Amino acid sequence: MKQDRKLVVVELNEINFYLIKKYTSKGYLPNFKKLMNDYSLRYSKTNEVYSNQEPWINWVTLRTGKNFSKHKVFHLGDFNSDSPEQHYEILSKNGYKVAAICPMNSVSRAHTEVFIPDPWSDNAYKGSSFFIKKIVDVIQQSVRQNVSNTNNIYSYFIMLAAVVYFGNLKSFFRQIKHGIGSFKNKWIKAVMLDELLQDIFLYHFKKNKLNYLSVFLNAGAHIQHHYFFNSIVYDGLNTNPDWYINKQTDPVLYSYESYDKFIGALMQQNKVNKSKVVIATGLSQEPCEKTIFYWKLKVNKFMKSININDFILHPKMSRDFELEFDSITQMNTALLKLRECEIENEKIFNLHARSNRIFCEFVYGKNIDMQTSVVIDDGVIIPNFIQYVEFVAIKNGKHKDEGFVVDNLSYVQKNIPLTQVHDEIIKYFE
Repeated sequence: MKQDRKLVVVELNEINFYLIKKYTSKGYLPNFKKLMNDYSLRYSKTNEVYSNQEPWINWVTLRTGKNFSKHKVFHLGDFNSDSPEQHYEILSKNGYKVAAICPMNSVSRAHTEVFIPDPWSDNAYKGSSFFIKKIVDVIQQSVRQNVSNTNNIYSYFIMLAAVVYFGNLKSFFRQIKHGIGSFKNKWIKAVMLDELLQDIFLYHFKKNKLNYLSVFLNAGAHIQHHYFFNSIVYDGLNTNPDWYINKQTDPVLYSYESYDKFIGALMQQNKVNKSKVVIATGLSQEPCEKTIFYWKLKVNKFMKSININDFILHPKMSRDFELEFDSITQMNTALLKLRECEIENEKIFNLHARSNRIFCEFVYGKNIDMQTSVVIDDGVIIPNFIQYVEFVAIKNGKHKDEGFVVDNLSYVQKNIPLTQVHDEIIKYFE
């Protein structure tokens, strides 16, 4: 066993390196430019059908080295004790010291020095810091309430205290600037959360006591989905309306510049640590061809209106949620009713039943106003549907089965299956 081996993995969810190259050609993102000059840039694929090109599927593929047909993890929260081993669990069982910060759709079933669960899961935090537990609570609350325009002062206080503890003076003032900007542009809150995770990551990286350390960052993916058309390097014909965002604002560049700062700090510290580095995106995004509206259902209010009661609500990412019932009979009754819900002959839910639970995706993508009604096949009409939803965003970016891997592991293949990233990490430690 080579206990001196060290590897850091940065998971930049759905980031598009073609966009990064366009920005660098305009003089932006100098650290990314140096990274691509010094390291290997490769392309990954899963060759899955489009419905399986989801981050909560692809990241499981990367960490287990198994495609969806083998790991069978389809939804957020599906990863469990029966799922295949992840690379950092294998390393931990082999005696290496590992830490994982917010890995999407993951649980830690082996010993980890630090494990911060992703904001969409109910998994437990592992570690010795009570302070980080408070941070986990704030991150979960902020992410799950991302459609709200309210800004929780307590959350800001905890985040700034965390920045003071884990970061530095530059981090503190940068977060103050972000916080002020977020009162006008709520999408900046996603960057704030990512930068907090970056500070926690760098804090542990500087200690230089871990063999494996990873961090999952999602702000760029979130912002691309909502504001891809506003990128100054987007060359398509779609535009976002003025009421949605100022045409002179480029949130994509804003998030990429945050990552560029982080990459610079990582590479500077690595002159001391001398770790191997893997930066992966899992998949990427490309611009949508048509306008799609994102809506989030006010679940409890709507379910009451159609007489679905006595369930436990489990919020998931974006528009998704899960309903848990006391019995399969109750679940089946609710499932039949939800399947019948339509707006102008279009289904509004994708539904997946399992045991006593229903995983619900709110998929209606057109505009909703006071004249919009939901019709149920038994003749029930729910008028003024706008009162049961919250506007989230206009969809700008869609998933693409092409990821990017930037690393210094000395592998030369330009195109690899996504599963190979797992294999290469394990091989490095053998």
